[in-house]
Amino acid sequence: MRCALLLAVAFLGLNMTVSAVMAQQTCDILPTPNSGFVPRSGNRLPPVTPNSSPQSANLARQPIGSGIPASSRTGQPLGQSVGGPLELTPLPPTQYPAIQNPAIQNPAAIPCAAPTHSPQPRAPNKPYRGISDGYIGSSVTSTPSGRLFEASDHDATSLGGPSYSGPSYAEPFQSAPIQGGPQPSAPIQNGVTQSGPADQYWKTEAECGVKGCESSSVCSTPASRWFAGVYAVAMTRDRVNNVWLSYDTADIRSRVLNTYDADASYSAGFETRFGRFFGCGSTAFEFIYWGIYPGSEEANAWGANAVVGLDTILHFDGISYDPGGGPQLVSTAFFLAERHRLRRNYDLHNIELNLFESNYTQLCGCSNVKLAWAAGLRYVSFDESFLYSTDPIDISFTGAQEELHYGIEAENDLLGFQVGGRVDVCFTPCLTSYVDTKVGIFVNRSSQHSRIFGTNGLAEVSDVVSPYFGTPLDIRAEKKDAAFVAEFRTGLDYQFTPSWSATIGYRVVGLTGVALSTNQIPVDYISAIDSLRTVNTNGSLIAHGAYAGLEYNY
Repeated sequence: MRCALLLAVAFLGLNMTVSAVMAQQTCDILPTPNSGFVPRSGNRLPPVTPNSSPQSANLARQPIGSGIPASSRTGQPLGQSVGGPLELTPLPPTQYPAIQNPAIQNPAAIPCAAPTHSPQPRAPNKPYRGISDGYIGSSVTSTPSGRLFEASDHDATSLGGPSYSGPSYAEPFQSAPIQGGPQPSAPIQNGVTQSGPADQYWKTEAECGVKGCESSSVCSTPASRWFAGVYAVAMTRDRVNNVWLSYDTADIRSRVLNTYDADASYSAGFETRFGRFFGCGSTAFEFIYWGIYPGSEEANAWGANAVVGLDTILHFDGISYDPGGGPQLVSTAFFLAERHRLRRNYDLHNIELNLFESNYTQLCGCSNVKLAWAAGLRYVSFDESFLYSTDPIDISFTGAQEELHYGIEAENDLLGFQVGGRVDVCFTPCLTSYVDTKVGIFVNRSSQHSRIFGTNGLAEVSDVVSPYFGTPLDIRAEKKDAAFVAEFRTGLDYQFTPSWSATIGYRVVGLTGVALSTNQIPVDYISAIDSLRTVNTNGSLIAHGAYAGLEYNY
């Protein structure tokens, strides 16, 4: 009796041990209700099937999937186990409750303790992007317990199973400080990093337009593309040197006409440029043309407004002109004339071919300052004309024989090498201000053409003692000399589509070592022809004005 009681107790203990092992096996094997995968290993397992193979005494160590012994059925006659190996029969199949999520057809499992899993360490200098994106370079999510899992731990579709469509959870902690980089200054709410002062620095390579040399951002600079622009230009020039021309004969100090009276006003022109980006958009060449086409500026002195009459301060002595009744001194045509007239004109044209290198592949959200340097060839054409006329008979210039003119045309062709730089500062990803400058040394091929003429031809030297007696006053001269050109621009750019942008700005261009028409007027007697056979290139010019236009990338 005592032996039977002991055997019954031993059998009940063994049966409870087998049940506990089966429960633990089920906890470790069966999928969880929400994911259908093994949390620790990430591997899906085949369903547990009965197996009648003999088992070892240590059932907890037997391999998963080997099954439960066929002789494990409860209620087996106790006497069958005495004196021989224990034989168990399989347990009846367990019925599991239905899952609430219809997308998951796996049976529910016995509740298990939350698995312990440490998050993957963050890569150096990789900023936290919020719980929806995890760390840059990896996909991280959280569970209700607050622990992090890799994508392979919760992506059932990658293992051939249905995708998880259950609820998501917010990350319960802030990101750790980042060594060697800017720190986020905005809180994380509901798993999304909120916008803050430092938010503009939290960009990926794709957002910065670096990865693949392209970006989907509206305000990115297209890489490896052609670009072109057309602009309206309005410019004027400085007053340069003032030359006194006419006075009232009643008082030589009464200056009634000088070159400042015919100063240039703003004149219209246009600008165009085109070029192409190479590589990732950091290198490009560009062709630039701009020019202005001013009209003539005119100033007059009227004999009727003079106390006595008009006269000129220029030295026309020893030069004669035949108005039809015989040669007369040119100074006679200017003395006591009814009208003195001054006309001035100039034009300015610029052509450039530049190569520039920049960090333009960085968007404004990644860097607020963009830098570039440029180098190339430049050609500048600057021409200026001066025409001082007199009408001794009336106040209308009709081409009559008595009307006389003193004209000077100065031309400058500058060709040289230049270098420069540009700085862009971003106010928003689409609105930037810029400053650029260029400077270069040039060779100036200058010329001047001076003459005194009327309807009946040219005036000539009439001084019989002059070595130039009989020489017509139609003198040309040329000269090559060094010159310098500098340009400064500043303005605003607004990019309103990926291809179109608008710009407005102001330009200042300075030229030195150029020939001005007023600098060719001799300070001594004009009849001394030697003074007309040289080119004075000690002049300078400053032209400045605004421009506005559209640019297109294609």
